[in-house]
Amino acid sequence: MANLEHNPDWNWAILATQPLQAGPGRRGSRFHQSSKSADSATLLEITKFMPNRLLEVSSQAGKATARYRYQFANSPTGGTELTLTTELRPGHRLPRPDLYASRTQLAVRENLQHLKVVIEDIVRAGITE
Repeated sequence: MANLEHNPDWNWAILATQPLQAGPGRRGSRFHQSSKSADSATLLEITKFMPNRLLEVSSQAGKATARYRYQFANSPTGGTELTLTTELRPGHRLPRPDLYASRTQLAVRENLQHLKVVIEDIVRAGITE
């Protein structure tokens, strides 16, 4: 998850994510991301990272900011539970915040389902990167 270059593999809205420095993703790592929906590039930064437990990413695109907190825990039924907490600040007044929120929730739900499939495929293939 800390290798944000894989974001386009599971997030339909992301075109590309490039690291701004060499090395593995860790706290302080920054990335440049382009998406289908943003007019400007997004700057991402890993703000918290605990392997296999927590990944927090902040983003900024123009005046819009967001924070994504991915928390991982062992599931009582086996496997891993992922909890995503998102804070979005659009940077301007939204005419219909309720509509924006419901569409965002739907898109995130679809992306997380796709992420689940990608991770399960990686685990089955024995890839450790």
